[in-house]
Order: sequence, then C-alpha cells, then structure tokens
Amino acid sequence: MFISSLGRTAELTFRFIDNPDRVLFLDCLGATIGVGIGVALANNSTSVYAFETDGSFYYNMTVINSIKKCCNQLTHFFPIIFDNEILESAGGLPSASVGFNWESMARAWGVNLFVSSDEKSLDQYLDNRSGFTSTTLLVIKVNNRDVPDLCTKDIDGIESRYRFKRYINTHIRNGIIRPCLKN
Repeated sequence: MFISSLGRTAELTFRFIDNPDRVLFLDCLGATIGVGIGVALANNSTSVYAFETDGSFYYNMTVINSIKKCCNQLTHFFPIIFDNEILESAGGLPSASVGFNWESMARAWGVNLFVSSDEKSLDQYLDNRSGFTSTTLLVIKVNNRDVPDLCTKDIDGIESRYRFKRYINTHIRNGIIRPCLKN
C-alpha cells in the first residue's frame, strides 16, 4: 500500500503504481508519514510506503517522534522523502532558508536514516532494506526543477480516500475501516 503527498509526487505515483486504489493521495501538507504510520500499525502484514516531499515534511517534522517510538513495530513501513530543496506549491521558492542537514536531524531524534543522491546508493538501500530491524527514513535527493506539468491524475484526495478504504476492506483480513452504522 502507498500513501502519497500532493503535487508532482502524487502525479508520478498515479502514473507508476499499477493500481491507484492501493494509493491514498493526501491533499494535506505534512500528513503523509503520520497517516502511513497509522496504516502500517493497523496492518502489519503488508508493506506500506509513504511518499513525502521535503517541503511537506517540514510542516510536520515532529512525526519523527512517532517513528522513533514505534520503529521496531514498523519494519514493514518505508517513509521516503523526495528532497528537491524547493517548495513547488509556492512557485519554486527554497524549501529551507539554509541548507537542511538530514544527518543532524536523524541524530537529534535518534532515528535511522539513509540519504541517496544517485541510483547506485538507492540500489544499495533497496538491496538491504529487507534486513532492517527498524524503520529507516529514506531521503532521495532529486533535481526536478525543469519537469513539465504532468497533470494526469484524474482523482482528488476525497475520491482517493473512498477507493483506498474499499481496497483495504476488500484485501486486508476483515478490513480495518468500517463505515459508521446509522439508525
């Protein structure tokens, strides 16, 4: 299962994931990793990937505390932050006023971190992730300032939520989300 941040991340996720019903597209800055933690805790038999962006992550950096507290229960949870150092939704402004140091942040919170800036290091992470005994935050450094507007995703966050709930209730033992009973 996949949880995707908004903007270009959602567009690319929509294009490359074989079944968009397996993806919850969030229209809320900073919520992706937290929601991913919740889905992963509710279902420990399925891998959960949370695709976040650097700018969105900065809105809710305290989610790292939840990763730290639950890291041993979340070996099937893979938070991935795409760091392009810009705020796309703000017209391409820098996402941080000074260079952000991912390694210092990880040390301060006591969480595992892997930073990838090329395909070789990303392959190294992917080859070794099955041996991780706790959650590792993956930061992928990208340069995508000149990518054209894709705009192919034909569902919004609300429709995505309904489709994702149906997928979970159909494919996960007895479902984990139940509609409210009405009189």
